[in-house]
Amino acid sequence: MVNRIVPELIRNGHVPTPGIGIVAADEATTAQLGVEGVVVVQVVPDSPAAKAGLQGVDPVTGRWAT
Repeated sequence: MVNRIVPELIRNGHVPTPGIGIVAADEATTAQLGVEGVVVVQVVPDSPAAKAGLQGVDPVTGRWAT
């Protein structure tokens, strides 16, 4: 692992954090909406999640975010 991280730090000054590009609601909000699993509240533009067509939900209303 160090052999991959150190050269990246030297080249770019940081190492990207892997992820699919979502922001998930916390457990309390998810439970309040009556959902078991993950509630996506935001999708990062140009991320794998956005390219797959995922959409976020407004955690207050439970409706799709626009």
